[in-house]
Amino acid sequence: MADNITSITGAIDKKRKEDIALAAEQGANEALNNAMNADLIPLQTLQLSRVLALSGDVYFSQYGSPELVSNEQLLHAASQQLYKFKYNDETNTFLMSFDGEYNYTLMMNDAFTPEQGMEALKMLEGERRTNGVIVQENGRRMLPGNVRENKYAPKEFLPAPLKTDALAMALKFVESVSQPKIDDLGRVGFDEINVEQAVSELLTRAQYELFNISTDINSGYINLTMSDDVGTHFAINMKESVDPGLMSKVTDVLMDEITVNHAAYREHNPEMNEIRMRMQAAAESMKEMFPPDPEMDAYMREVLDNDPEYQQIYGNDERADELISIQNSENVTSISPRRR
Repeated sequence: MADNITSITGAIDKKRKEDIALAAEQGANEALNNAMNADLIPLQTLQLSRVLALSGDVYFSQYGSPELVSNEQLLHAASQQLYKFKYNDETNTFLMSFDGEYNYTLMMNDAFTPEQGMEALKMLEGERRTNGVIVQENGRRMLPGNVRENKYAPKEFLPAPLKTDALAMALKFVESVSQPKIDDLGRVGFDEINVEQAVSELLTRAQYELFNISTDINSGYINLTMSDDVGTHFAINMKESVDPGLMSKVTDVLMDEITVNHAAYREHNPEMNEIRMRMQAAAESMKEMFPPDPEMDAYMREVLDNDPEYQQIYGNDERADELISIQNSENVTSISPRRR
């Protein structure tokens, strides 16, 4: 009798694993088809082109010596991908960095001043804010089936509300709040909303919903994205009294609170174990679909090592928190002090 029960249990378990693997394979194929056929919105480069109009030579480097390139090469790269940037007024140069490996250096004209550098940073931050919305929209177009509601209600599995002290502190300095809107032509606009209502909504939702931020220090914006099924975005414009130094401190405090909340959410969310099983099934399916490739395996290990969601799911909280901190601080630009 016991042997029969074991046999039946084994068969059920085998069928369950096969169903999971099939669903993973079908999901991968659907995602690939959606990505290939998606009508994507190009990233904006108008503000970057204006900065380039005030520059001289443009150099590109990846590991080796810099080489002189055209403005069009940088503009093409910026139309495809978000990038980090900073201005060094000591050398009067801009550094544009893609993936931390592909770097462009703009040698600004001799007449270009630190004041113009600050204005250029604000313009580029605004363009990056818009492009962040476009990237999010393109992601939805490529993976429309990826939108889903949380299986378990956070109010049911969290033992206590998430921390909101740092968020409440930051929201005391709000000047205005806006939300992005994309029209049928792919143009992005930001509609201003009522500050009091926005603050109340954020503080209420943040008790049981996760969010992430990036900050535009020079233009005084906190870009906050909720982790709901549509990634609700708030562009929070801080008061003029919040200078770059204070913005850096606000960012650090918020990031600490975000890290704590993400850890608590992962620890108590029962869906995490189910996601692990699906990822394992997908990995097994991919192994069967593609022959071993040492170079690709090494590449995927590197990609996964830098994926905070992957690290979270497999319980590597310290690495996940490190990556989240890096990602949320990547949008923080700085100006090197000018020598006197």
